[in-house]
Amino acid sequence: MVVKVTLNEFEDYYSVTVEDNGVGISSEEQHKVFNPFYTLARHKGHVGLGLNIVFNLVSQVLGGTISYQPSSLGGANFRFTLSKTREEVDV
Repeated sequence: MVVKVTLNEFEDYYSVTVEDNGVGISSEEQHKVFNPFYTLARHKGHVGLGLNIVFNLVSQVLGGTISYQPSSLGGANFRFTLSKTREEVDV
């Protein structure tokens, strides 16, 4: 498994991209990945809260955005944007 993390600094914000070469997420499922309790592995004991928690932390606590797209590596690609002007937040 390969995981690539990229940090870019722009005038008003930072962009963090995390991507891998895993199996990815099918096009039918992509719009659901941030929904609470969404999982394809409930039969393995997964509750489907991981990406929903990340979404809430990024958008509500840090005031940023997060998006998903397929990775050029073949797996998943998540991009976070975080404002530089946001006051420091204790998480």
